[in-house]
Amino acid sequence: MVGFSDSISQKKHYIKDHALTTETILELRNMASKLKSRDEFSLAKIGRLDSLQRDKNVRGDEVSWITDWSLSPLKEVSCLFEAIVEKSKYELFQSTKRFESHFSRYPPGTFYERHRDQHSEQKCRILSAVLYIGPWQEGDGGELYLYPNDSNEIKVSPLPGRLAVFRSEVEHEVKTTQTDRWSVTAWIRNDEFSVVPLRI
Repeated sequence: MVGFSDSISQKKHYIKDHALTTETILELRNMASKLKSRDEFSLAKIGRLDSLQRDKNVRGDEVSWITDWSLSPLKEVSCLFEAIVEKSKYELFQSTKRFESHFSRYPPGTFYERHRDQHSEQKCRILSAVLYIGPWQEGDGGELYLYPNDSNEIKVSPLPGRLAVFRSEVEHEVKTTQTDRWSVTAWIRNDEFSVVPLRI
């Protein structure tokens, strides 16, 4: 990931196309589709722990948490996210220890309002990462908008194979999608362990 640390340090985000092979992206999409067909996705929630709640006026995505990374193509994804953990630790000098991740699906007509991934009361999420597994074309919607400062915005189209990494305190939103929007989403964390999936 050439330029990762400089980009995160200076611009608070990093974008890389073709982060994994086309074959791996297709395998991930097929895996996610099979999980959906087995009803292993659930409506995402907002809040933390006892305050968790579903609110489709805020976010409309569905998630399936990943706990077993031993199968291909998840091994390749695990290596990608582990590399981010290591770069964050040794190049950005963050006390990162692990990542957590889930498949994400935004059905047509859904979105996620502007928010931060890093909770104000518990700042364990250091970096957020999204690996898009498509398909996507112009007009499909579902773009990620990042707001790293008050003066500009960064538009990230969810092209298959594209990896977007940004600081978890950066405000961002997902625009309304016109088609199924698939991704693998992860958070790089500085704590040792917490129970999945008792968080957003």
